[in-house]
Amino acid sequence: MFRLGSLRRHVTDELARAGIARPLLEADLLLSWVLGVDRATLFAHPERPVDQTERTDLDEALKRRIGHEPLAYIIGRAAFLGFDLTVGPGCLIPRPETELLVERALALWSDGPFLDWGTGSGAIAIALLQARPDAEGFAVEAEPSALRWAWRNLKEKDLLNRCLLIHEERLEALPLKEGSLGMIVSNPPYIPQDALSGLMEDVVRYEPHRALDGGSDGLDSYRRLLPWAEEHLRPGGFLVVEHGGAFQSGQLTAMAGVALQLVDCRRDLAGQDRVLAWKRL
Repeated sequence: MFRLGSLRRHVTDELARAGIARPLLEADLLLSWVLGVDRATLFAHPERPVDQTERTDLDEALKRRIGHEPLAYIIGRAAFLGFDLTVGPGCLIPRPETELLVERALALWSDGPFLDWGTGSGAIAIALLQARPDAEGFAVEAEPSALRWAWRNLKEKDLLNRCLLIHEERLEALPLKEGSLGMIVSNPPYIPQDALSGLMEDVVRYEPHRALDGGSDGLDSYRRLLPWAEEHLRPGGFLVVEHGGAFQSGQLTAMAGVALQLVDCRRDLAGQDRVLAWKRL
């Protein structure tokens, strides 16, 4: 008979040996998922028996995580701004930095439909729609597998009636009139190609490179987005983007057209430049 307390120590030790950054937290999340209990139960009932079926499921999940498959893919869920998203292979796992992007967008945006370019799991669009019950928007994604995750999440949150999902890579192909949008928000691929191999093993091996690869300097997506936004935002509308740091911040500021006025520049919790916002004049 297996006991919860001893298994918790075993999983923590195995994750630590594999180089997982937060082994105790991840051990608890794996155990909670496999056993269907909350973390408080793990703390309070170390004597709880774990049957053979549960142990087999735990060993399989542990094997996947030791192989550096992202925890979010294993348990099928990722937290974002206080709600859960269904995620899996083919979509980028939402990051805390992108929560800052949403917070700044909500602070600036007052009216008009929004467009989320490169929606991935749908995290940004869902956060905007939940915060603004009367809002409507468009969520655009080039990767079919990611679009399926976005559809599942929007359906789960009952938001498909307020958000049109569009499978498209080219901004110029979108069926939107010039001057029709109140806000454009995007977390596009911004990792320079030469830097991709230096990312965490979890990311390099499992997450979609299409959602990460920003070209030689990480700015390919912005070269298309900024001039398009200048045409398709209504006067007084906002463009809010996530980016890769101080160098890109300076480059993007210089890249913006004369009709886009820089109104916000924010750093993430690590002190890195992360979000820029422009107002359409």
